[in-house]
Amino acid sequence: MATQGTDIGFDRFSEVLRNLDEQATEFRGKLEDRGREVASEFQKRADEVREQVTEEFQKRESQFKDTPLYKRVAQVAEDVEFEVDRRRGLLYDSFGLATKDEVAKLNKKLNAIAKKLNQLTKEAPKEL
Repeated sequence: MATQGTDIGFDRFSEVLRNLDEQATEFRGKLEDRGREVASEFQKRADEVREQVTEEFQKRESQFKDTPLYKRVAQVAEDVEFEVDRRRGLLYDSFGLATKDEVAKLNKKLNAIAKKLNQLTKEAPKEL
């Protein structure tokens, strides 16, 4: 008799565990769905705020563009960018790497060579 009660208790316990597992899986799915919704809403709102800030910045920038402080900041930014590029070039040289400008020049030369080669190929008599 004790065995039958134990079996019923175990079956009931297993059924409760399965039910809890199903509920947890369902809850996890709902939570993931809601997480995606929240992420989408957040991204949409971030894009709106970015656009508003950009518009406001552009309005304000035109007001301050001719001020000495703005001109000085622009010059400092240009100087910093130049110095960073210069040092990056030195670093690339020390490792024997090509700079972005060097790659662009080589790419331009390769494109010109490819164009000439295509022209010569088209002009060459076809041998069959």
